[in-house]
Amino acid sequence: MKQILGNVSGLKVNQKKKLEKFYQRRTSPYQLISAELARDMGKLSFETGCQIGVLINRSGKIEAVIAGDSEQIVIPALSQYRYAPGRLRGIRCVHTHLSGETLSKDDLTDLALLRLDLMAAITLDARGFPAKIYMAHILPESETNEIYRVLPSITVSELDIGCRELIYALESELSVQNAMHVADSDYERALLVSVTTGSKKAADVSLKELTALTESAGINVIS
Repeated sequence: MKQILGNVSGLKVNQKKKLEKFYQRRTSPYQLISAELARDMGKLSFETGCQIGVLINRSGKIEAVIAGDSEQIVIPALSQYRYAPGRLRGIRCVHTHLSGETLSKDDLTDLALLRLDLMAAITLDARGFPAKIYMAHILPESETNEIYRVLPSITVSELDIGCRELIYALESELSVQNAMHVADSDYERALLVSVTTGSKKAADVSLKELTALTESAGINVIS
């Protein structure tokens, strides 16, 4: 059985066992989290007075179960989940909030710095059942220079959000953006492809003319 991460001090033996069993759960790749798991997390979080979180991969497998305190969870090192430029981490974080609050500043900072697929918080009602669920994702560069977007809240009956498609669409935008941007510069780059039925000499002449035209417009051309 995988280890429970985070703050387990003060938890009863049966509470730890319930947390351990979360590793056996699966979530549909199309759902943010399964409704059953969301309810069980809420119930146990309400019982212990601690935030509880899970890290879920894109196949719906639970990669980590985290116990926190009343105000936060601490996401462990994610070095085993490497990512490339223009890619996300491949895991999303879903955790409980005990005071009905939306995503915190720390939640959004973790989302951006760790490049998580999604960050979500499940708020609880007076009986410990899931109430509103808040989500956010990294935002490809926009005119507003926002780093992330907080989505409208949903309920436990609206968890089928097309999760995998949403993540892949975001990653597609990020990868295109990364390919068009030269690191540590203000320049963009493009690939010029020419298809012709004419001679190579004529194609070379045409390319030289285009190069001269772009350079006259202040655009640097690298052959």
